[in-house]
Amino acid sequence: VDNRGAQKDVSFSDGRNDATLTSCAVYFDRSASRTQVSLYEGDLRIDEDLVSGPKEGVLSKRGKKTFKTLRGTRSENRYLTGLKPRVVYHEGFDSREPKGRLREGEIQDGVLTGATVFWGYPEDIRHQDGLVIRLRVRFTNVVYATLTQFATPRDDNFSYEINEDYGLKNGEWYTLEVPLSEFRERTNHRDPPNEDDWFQNVSLTPSGENALVELDWVELIRAVN
Repeated sequence: VDNRGAQKDVSFSDGRNDATLTSCAVYFDRSASRTQVSLYEGDLRIDEDLVSGPKEGVLSKRGKKTFKTLRGTRSENRYLTGLKPRVVYHEGFDSREPKGRLREGEIQDGVLTGATVFWGYPEDIRHQDGLVIRLRVRFTNVVYATLTQFATPRDDNFSYEINEDYGLKNGEWYTLEVPLSEFRERTNHRDPPNEDDWFQNVSLTPSGENALVELDWVELIRAVN
């Protein structure tokens, strides 16, 4: 099951255990006595227990749940070979210099931090229907934040305002997902991007006294088919 970027939870039941999947990439292997779970990414809630990936574990027919750190990757799972990749772009800030040009912010221990963070894509990325930008982010002292992408040949920015009604949380790490269809051109505040737009760079600008933003990773992902 892959509902990353779908902004909708998915319910799962093996006939013995019921689970809710939030922005997950997870593989279930059910047998007569148990269900093997490989949670590559996202959150899996089983009754009152919340499991965050990457984890692997077993759901028994008696309701027992045991999980540990996941050892394998999706590419190593022989049942998942041949699937069309959904990730168009991913930056984990593991290097002091990301693949695109870093313009604002500082990278330390795999986290991009600053009053504003601003970097370029290594290559311009063409807009396509269903694209979602996903960020693992932590805000501090932020009232609202503006997520912006510059597009060519339009030569203008598209932006999305993040506030308490639209995805803002302070003081905790979480994954923020925004469909690019929700972005609006900064000039007229009306038009969403279309297939003629190519994105060149991205920035995240928080507002508030001593406001700070930290980014663990960011990616663009295709729509769920």
